[in-house]
Amino acid sequence: MRNLFEERDHDVLLLKLSQQMTDEYLRELLVREIQARDWLVMLHSANADRSSWVSFERHFAEDRHKPVFEIDLAACAQMSDSESLRFLTTQVGNISRCIRVFLSYSRVDRDLSERLARDLEAKGFEVWLDTAQLQAGDLWEEQITQAIDKTLERGALVLLMSEASLRSVSVRNEVRQALARKGRVIPCLVHGTTNAVPPELRTIPWLDFSPSYERGLSTLVHTLNAPPEPVPDSAA
Repeated sequence: MRNLFEERDHDVLLLKLSQQMTDEYLRELLVREIQARDWLVMLHSANADRSSWVSFERHFAEDRHKPVFEIDLAACAQMSDSESLRFLTTQVGNISRCIRVFLSYSRVDRDLSERLARDLEAKGFEVWLDTAQLQAGDLWEEQITQAIDKTLERGALVLLMSEASLRSVSVRNEVRQALARKGRVIPCLVHGTTNAVPPELRTIPWLDFSPSYERGLSTLVHTLNAPPEPVPDSAA
């Protein structure tokens, strides 16, 4: 199971409990680690369902409004090894898609945005791209606002930074909306320079796609799967 998540570039925490751990130590450890994670995966089995610690983990995560996803390991009992692997691979893929991405970009960079959307979706992310989601007749400002809010519940706004996007009023509005909601914003320099970066983005670490798209994509996937850094007050 851990391998399936790591193949999708997730930073997996798998605790190995020891009889030498006191209840107080274990509780503090679970609290600290759950607080540092974006979401929790519950693996159902007869033993897990009887465990008071598993119950504690679930309730602690839910009380802090962290998504909790479930995989029923008992369902694998009557399956062959190949069927079990397919079942678990599908479950992990569905959970991976819980991480949402809103792509904010300039029309000048449309081809790149569509390429990035395809590559992120292939990695299991749920991507919102206006050219794919908006239809003729839609109230696009309302749809974009709703899409950003929904994305920030469990994901990030990814900004494709270029000279054109940094001049775009629409892009600036999208970024400001995300920051005003204390949401996660990941700027990615795709070409040009950072000379025109607005003040609200200067305190946020950015990724550099300009030397290599493949390295940029790999770093972005890792960043999306890692626990988010707190949003600086100066960025709001």
